[in-house]
Amino acid sequence: SYVAISTLASIGAIGADGGPLIKQQCLGRRRTQDVPAPADPASASSISPPFCFSADAFILPTNSPDDEGRHAETPLAAATPNFLATQVWPSARAAATVIEQRSDPSWSICEFGCGPGLPSIVAAATRATGTCSTGSADGGASVIATDYDDFALRLVDAAAREQGLESILSTQVFDLTCTETELPKADLFVMSDVFECSEVAVGAAKQTLRALDLGKRAWIFAQSDRAQREIYRAHLNDLLQESGRIAVEWTEMARQRVEDYADEPLMLFDVDETKVEYC
Repeated sequence: SYVAISTLASIGAIGADGGPLIKQQCLGRRRTQDVPAPADPASASSISPPFCFSADAFILPTNSPDDEGRHAETPLAAATPNFLATQVWPSARAAATVIEQRSDPSWSICEFGCGPGLPSIVAAATRATGTCSTGSADGGASVIATDYDDFALRLVDAAAREQGLESILSTQVFDLTCTETELPKADLFVMSDVFECSEVAVGAAKQTLRALDLGKRAWIFAQSDRAQREIYRAHLNDLLQESGRIAVEWTEMARQRVEDYADEPLMLFDVDETKVEYC
């Protein structure tokens, strides 16, 4: 099962030693357990992988001074982490499930706007089982998690290190609104609810077309109630039609045929939050 670890933002969420608590959430059984946030991510958890680290709007620094009277920061500490970039949203859970069940294990994967990177972590974990090579055709990592938010990438790096996935999963700063930056090398590009504003939605559409022009695949996941996703689809369809391609629509995940995952280079997944399986 997939597990997300999130730092509690409440002032009352303080452990016996004065430090912050992290929440271990087993998504399959909706079971939660609060434990002290460790000084080292490597000791953060005894739960089974794959899991990712996520954070609430504010990270509580530890209140326990060290031997020299200094207040140490946890590896997850940051002054103003981006709330949108540090949460595991339902569409990310859906993407992780589809990647695990439907992606070809030989594909290298790049996740745009990864946030805590649950889809990337799951992709890396499935590629670490020995069923496929751990490297891409050009010698790089099989999975690249990208985001504009450096703190989100630190969360992904920490989770990858703890689960022994650092040789498979790498992170990279990438701005979806910048089309001058070279695309990471991958066979499949994944986005899940990255459309936080119209500028990003338009940029994501341009990046999708760039991937298709390179002969790659793109899987896009977005909840039905995300208004900006229609800006993305409208701009993407303009670009597709300008390049002689057929316009696309959001499709319910339950209606996707198994063969579509291998045959269709572009798939837009309509995610119903109430139907997301937490497992």
